[in-house]
Amino acid sequence: MPQQVNLFNPILLAPKRYFSAAAMVQSLGALVVGLALLGGWTAAETRQLRAGLAASGAAHEAEKRHLDAALARLPAPRDRAALEQELAQSERALAEIRERLEALQGGPRGAPPAAWLELIAATAPPPLWITELRLAGPRVELGGATLQPEVLRPWLERLGRDPLAGDRGFVALRVEQGDGAAGVWTFHADSAPPARPGTGAGR
Repeated sequence: MPQQVNLFNPILLAPKRYFSAAAMVQSLGALVVGLALLGGWTAAETRQLRAGLAASGAAHEAEKRHLDAALARLPAPRDRAALEQELAQSERALAEIRERLEALQGGPRGAPPAAWLELIAATAPPPLWITELRLAGPRVELGGATLQPEVLRPWLERLGRDPLAGDRGFVALRVEQGDGAAGVWTFHADSAPPARPGTGAGR
């Protein structure tokens, strides 16, 4: 008798072969292609990292050489005591230079030596000549010789009243008879009083 057969019955369909030779070849080919792409990308990244590392190393070496050269140019460290000693010597030398400059300028408040020489030349009495003139700040010292010692004090008082002297009047005068020709007297005038014994000052 006739029977109806369902051709779409799963039993009648050909089974799918997931692990067939063709499927495995396709999978293996895809894996090989993927591994090749991954290897190429990894190699490219590795080359870039190596190039960056080499550039960084070269920059580091150049910076190190520059730093070494800068350190080599620096002076060697010195002892603090030696530096303080050099500073003290420099300060003393500067003070001496200032004193000399003030002496050349006639002191902080005084006139230069040339002005004093002009004043002395214009006011000195005939029997008198100057052999020494010292200006140290506000102090003025005169030294010389004369044939008439009685003219010294009036002349020094006149000098002290001159505007050039300001408040520097001559308060000390020492007159001595010379050892040479008869009648010649040496003198020394000072705008500062002579130092007392035991004070530590003196000439």
